[in-house]
Amino acid sequence: MASADDVIDRRMASVLFAEAEPGLAAKWMLGLDGRAGIAITKKLVGGTWVGGNAGLTRETLRFRPNLVNRMAHRNGETLGIAIPLGDIRSVTERFGLATRIIDIETAAATLSLRCYRAQAFAYAIDAARGASV
Repeated sequence: MASADDVIDRRMASVLFAEAEPGLAAKWMLGLDGRAGIAITKKLVGGTWVGGNAGLTRETLRFRPNLVNRMAHRNGETLGIAIPLGDIRSVTERFGLATRIIDIETAAATLSLRCYRAQAFAYAIDAARGASV
């Protein structure tokens, strides 16, 4: 884990995960209507938005789900991600309801992250990797 001095920026954020599935307790609490809503939303947006914390250091962009999301998802502990800044090909920003969405493209996949002040976070990611938006 990076020391506090290494952190350039950090945000409460949500990341879109195609593989996120509600756990047994979440399914029970949501009931049939809630599970149907999740299934429809997952089909429409391509996954489930998982809340947590994003952190940017001089070397890495990281996301870790918050406690509620780690407990609510069947695979909650596996939903964290760390991307070396050198692996990022592009950082783009797009419209999103309530918050803008940042798409971070690597050779392997594109990570979609939403947070408040997304434009400033996108600029910080690009600046940390030595690129420009």
